[in-house]
Amino acid sequence: MFFWLNDVELAIERVKIRVSEGGHSIPEDVIRRRYFKGIQNLKLFIQAVDFWFALNNSAGLKFIAEGKKNEMIIFDNESWAKLK
Repeated sequence: MFFWLNDVELAIERVKIRVSEGGHSIPEDVIRRRYFKGIQNLKLFIQAVDFWFALNNSAGLKFIAEGKKNEMIIFDNESWAKLK
């Protein structure tokens, strides 16, 4: 299961909201690094598991794609293109 936000700035904003609600903070440079590293790791993740799916969590959950072994179904071409 891979949760994606369509913009690193949205990830930063979500952490700010969490902090305002009493949650823990993460430095902005760490958020940026993790955001882009997560996208890079998706390629490895897809190859390492029997079944996977990716969700856009930017505004509610929206299925992007799913797959297993050599099969893949893309539900949201625009998000998949950005993610890749």
